[in-house]
Order: sequence, then structure tokens, then C-alpha cells
Amino acid sequence: MKTFTTLGFLLFSLTSFAQFWGVGTQWTYTGDPILNGFPNTLDIVTITEDTIIDNRTVYKLNGTCSCKFKPEYLSEEGKQMYYFYEGDFHLLYDFSLVAGDTLRISTTAVPDWMLEGIDSLLFAIDSVSLLPFNGENLVVQYARSVGGIDSMGVFFDEDVSEFYSPWIEHIGARNCLFPMGLCEKFNKLRCFQTASGETLNFTIAESCLINSTTTLANLDIRIFPNPIPHSFQIENPEGTTYHLRIYDLNGRLMDQQLNQQAIDQTYDQIEWPTGMYIIEIEKEGERAYQKMMKLE
Repeated sequence: MKTFTTLGFLLFSLTSFAQFWGVGTQWTYTGDPILNGFPNTLDIVTITEDTIIDNRTVYKLNGTCSCKFKPEYLSEEGKQMYYFYEGDFHLLYDFSLVAGDTLRISTTAVPDWMLEGIDSLLFAIDSVSLLPFNGENLVVQYARSVGGIDSMGVFFDEDVSEFYSPWIEHIGARNCLFPMGLCEKFNKLRCFQTASGETLNFTIAESCLINSTTTLANLDIRIFPNPIPHSFQIENPEGTTYHLRIYDLNGRLMDQQLNQQAIDQTYDQIEWPTGMYIIEIEKEGERAYQKMMKLE
């Protein structure tokens, strides 16, 4: 299992959405302090189940990236990404489009649409890049709003969205799963985590992982000593199943121990370099993080 990190707008890729989506897939966003108030908010969108609708595999969403718009499911067919809302599928992205193409996104399914009378938004694809990741490529589109179309088919060349961010195949826009226009908020994607635990960090790993309201005490787990000499112990008095993952501050997954149930466990033979690490404990659907120092 590998974890990858990127700063700013540097992005990485996977090609099959099956590698991305599954129960536990998670998008973590930081709300814009100017628009959402200070301090920054933390918004999390999670896939909680998968099922079949109209012979399509769909993934149920829980949470929102500060948007009022909350579709029920996501789905993909080839390069096209759809959302499902109130009984119908609606095109969200088309990653087969190239520079010079235009994407039309219907707003008729979006409740409380901000621009009355406009039924569709039009986005021009200015450029497309293919960014390598693990021997594969992920399509990234750079698009801008060029207007809308009303119910009579009349085109408006007004700029209906002031903020833009790259659209990332299988992940959505950097400001949210949904492009500005469908989403009225401008957030920033901090990290994306697949169901299998692979993480794409768009900020430094520490700021993405550590920001959690759940603590090890909440999970009734204790890890000691800290700093770590050559080993550490995990106390799990309830004997319930947990997953352990260890990251360095560059977001690399150093090790993981899944489906652990021991009440007392010693984690030894540590060969990581001296430095700070982040230990993640996942238990009963909740995650908690603890920074720990590894001594020589």
C-alpha cells in the first residue's frame, strides 16, 4: 500500500475508479475562511455504501463540501461521471473532452438554484493534462464558465462562476466534488482517501490527517511510550477490532496492521528513521491520529 503527497496544484493519478471508490472512500476539504468564516472549516464527504440502480453501480454519499446541493449517489461510465438525484442520473463531468470542447451541465435537478431561469451551465475546456501516477494517468481538465442556457434555449454569455479549479478524473473539482455553479462554496481539497487506505494529499500530510475531533481516548485506545525508542505498545481494553496505519510527514504509508483485536500488543522491530510520525487508528468507522517521535 502506498500513500502519495502533492503540494498546491500538483496532482497524481489512478486510472480505474474502482481503485478510488468503495465504502470508506473519503474527500476532506478546508472551507475558505473568507467565505465560510474564521477559522477554516473542515468538511468531509464519505462513501457509505454501494448498490445497483438501473443496472449501474452507484456509490452513496454522506456529507458535503459546504454545498447546499447534496446528490444521493455518484456513478461512472467510462470517462463520464454522473450524480444521481431524485430518481435520475445527471452528467457531472466528461473526461473524454479535450481543449476547445464545451461541457453542458444541467441545473434542473439542483434545488434552490441560484440563477433563476438558467437550466444549464456551459464550461469551456481550456486545456487538459495527463499526470503520471504509479504507471498510469489521470485526466485533469482546466475549465472556465462561459455562460448558461435558459429553458427556451437562449444562450447567456455571462460569467456565472467567479472561481475555478482543476477538475480531476474520479475526484471532481479541487474546490468540491461539484464545479462552481452547482456548488456555491469555494473550498480546497486537502486529501482524498480510497477505501483501501491510499491517500492523495493536496496539503502537507500532517495538516490533513491531524485535524480530527476524535481522539484515541474517544476510541478507548492508548499508545505509549512517546517518544518511541525501539518499540511501542497499544492498549485496547475492549478487545474490539481496529486498524493501525503509520505515516511519515510526507504522507508516505510506512506500515499498517489491519483487523487487530489484541487487548495488549507490542509493535517492535521499528526501522524507520529518526523523526516525527503520525499514527492513525481506525475503529468502528472512526479515525483518530496521534503524532509520535521516533528516537535513534
